[in-house]
Amino acid sequence: MLAAVILTGGKSSRMGTNKSSLPLPQNGLSLLEHCQATLADAYPSVVWVSGEDLVDLVPQCGPMSGIHAALEHGKTCQVAPTELLVVPVDMPDLSVDLIHELIEKGRDAGLLCCFENHYLPLYIAITPEVLDYVSGQLLDPADTSQANHKQSRYSIQAMLKHLGGIQIPAKQLASLTNINTPQQWQQYCSKQNQKVNN
Repeated sequence: MLAAVILTGGKSSRMGTNKSSLPLPQNGLSLLEHCQATLADAYPSVVWVSGEDLVDLVPQCGPMSGIHAALEHGKTCQVAPTELLVVPVDMPDLSVDLIHELIEKGRDAGLLCCFENHYLPLYIAITPEVLDYVSGQLLDPADTSQANHKQSRYSIQAMLKHLGGIQIPAKQLASLTNINTPQQWQQYCSKQNQKVNN
């Protein structure tokens, strides 16, 4: 079973407001509603929203907190998911075609899979090795005072490397642009409005 988790941006400190609720100029949907609609067309069996359906068991660890919460929640499901699709809420141009390509390549390899130089969205084939790695990185009582602790232990890049994940070329690179700041949001809205007016 394929499950999906939408990462809703944590504190959204760079944006200064909850990114999930920002309304898209082209249709009025919030970023979260738009992401849910896209995933509905991409047919995962279940879609969880980090921070709503799932509570971070180990907070403040970036995307790994949401991944860990989804994997742990999956263990309690009547039908445990065998695959997890991790999607950021702040990537409004992410297409169903790209999601399908990511799932297909990940399934063929039976590994973690993302696009080159973009660690989200991420396909995860759920294996004992994946479960052990994620829980070990977040729950290991190692010293957290090191400056590079978060980068080295909680990064998806490190997880991909450790677990032998793959990166595939993205045919629609612009579709993987995410929005982190008010300036980026204004630029995105301006471009969408120009498309409508033209």
